Amino acid sequence: MGLKQTSPQTSAATHERSAHALGAKYEGFARRRWVLIAIHGVLGLATAFAWLSRQDFYQLRYARFLFRDLPAAYALAAAWPYLLSATLCYRATSITRLGALIFSAVLLAGTLVAGAAYLRVSRDHLLTSLVVLSIGQGVLFACAARYLTKA
Repeated sequence: MGLKQTSPQTSAATHERSAHALGAKYEGFARRRWVLIAIHGVLGLATAFAWLSRQDFYQLRYARFLFRDLPAAYALAAAWPYLLSATLCYRATSITRLGALIFSAVLLAGTLVAGAAYLRVSRDHLLTSLVVLSIGQGVLFACAARYLTKA
C-alpha cells in the first residue's frame, strides 16, 4: 500500500555503486595524506640542512667518538615541528583538497621563513633563533594541522 517493493538485484547494484564511491573517496583521502607526509619530510630535511649548514663542527674532530650523534640531534631540533605536524596529519580522518593545499602553503611559508632566518642570523644568535623559530613553527604547524584536517 504505501511501500514500494524493490528487487534484490536493484538493491545490490545500488549498494555496490555506493561502496565503490566510498572506496574511491577513501583512496583520494589516503593519497592526500601520504602526499602531505612526503611534503613534511622534504621540507623538514630542507630546514634541517639549512640549520646544519650554519653549524661549526670543526671542534668535534677530536671528540668524534663522544659526540658522533650531535649533528643528528641538531637536525632533529630543527625538524621536530615537521615531525609533530606529520603525526597530526597521519592521524587525521578527513583531509579536503583545499585544506591540503592551504596546509602545504603554510608548511612552505614556514620553511622559507625558518630557512632564511637560519641562513641570515649571526652565529652568536643561532641557538636562540633555533629555539624561537622551532617553537613558533611547532605551534603554527600544529594549529594548521588541527584546523585544516579533521582529527
